[in-house]
Amino acid sequence: MSKQAMRGLASYQSTRVESAPPEQILVMIFQATTLRLEAAIQAIETGETKTLHTKLHEARTLYGELLAGLDDEAFPELCSRLRRLYGWCLREIIAAERERSPEMLRGVMAVNDSLLQGWEEAARRLSEGAA
Repeated sequence: MSKQAMRGLASYQSTRVESAPPEQILVMIFQATTLRLEAAIQAIETGETKTLHTKLHEARTLYGELLAGLDDEAFPELCSRLRRLYGWCLREIIAAERERSPEMLRGVMAVNDSLLQGWEEAARRLSEGAA
């Protein structure tokens, strides 16, 4: 892909995120996390250490964004539970990298996929209500 095409794609993706409603941004984050975790599992299985580090760093960054976006004033109990859940995911990712454990990453993916499904459903219902 040419540099111009790459810039165009990056611009499109940036605009897509900036114009998306909050629930859709959460869906995008969980989708992106799934892709990073899948790539990390493959990197463990093929011995690609650099890819493993990169993809797990990106997954940790995405969970960091999720943590930063929690609004304790609006939803204190929910945020407390999500903070513990995201913290567990982060600890598992760190341990999985240290131990080179695809099983640990699959556990994180199971939690991530459950959260993704919940946000996809919430986004669907919100969009139906807006229509």
